[in-house]
Amino acid sequence: MPELPYIEDIKTERTDIGDRLRMRRYYRKNRQDLRKKMRHVHETSTSRTEGGVSHERRHTYLPDGRSERSEKKKADLDKVVDTITHEVQNKELAQRLVDKVTTYNQTHNKSYDLTNEESARIYRNIDFDDTFKLPDRELNVEWKNHAKYRSELRNVNPKVVNEQVRKDMSKRIQQHRSVGDERLKTPHQETVVVDYSLDQNPAEAEVISVWASELVRIAKLWTKRES
Repeated sequence: MPELPYIEDIKTERTDIGDRLRMRRYYRKNRQDLRKKMRHVHETSTSRTEGGVSHERRHTYLPDGRSERSEKKKADLDKVVDTITHEVQNKELAQRLVDKVTTYNQTHNKSYDLTNEESARIYRNIDFDDTFKLPDRELNVEWKNHAKYRSELRNVNPKVVNEQVRKDMSKRIQQHRSVGDERLKTPHQETVVVDYSLDQNPAEAEVISVWASELVRIAKLWTKRES
């Protein structure tokens, strides 16, 4: 069995043992895909034993273009900051919200994350919704304001999300599943939480939250570790 690469030091200040175990399982399961997207660096140390020479090798995986990923993360934060400054007229409140989001983006401390009320104040006039024509009815895809905020902060394209919701809701209608909530996966492996009611016309699906892909999350952890 080939030796597994080390991932013990993929961690942040607030990463607990459970997080590291989940990352370990994901890393092992998707090792081949990760190798294609990351630069393989290894150091080989040699030590002599009675039977001859033994080689000990440590593998380290670092994201390609690490500085570009860091800039990308900053660009995602800039989108949210621009939205706040355009949508919140009270400059003092807008600055407090910007400081809060910036701190959350740097520390991932949930106490600095925007509340539902704060995200509603920022995103209530921003439209991510869409309507699709299905074979026997229409489908209205709506977004909660906090999901809009998450989408910008995590660089998740709302058009891609809406199209994935359309595809999955079409399948649910064919399966005669009219009401429920589910986690869907986009082609980019982003996670979408949807609450839906499909037994009326138009049918309705509401995007509750979105997450970036696991690979993006791991890359961001590496970026933070190396910065």
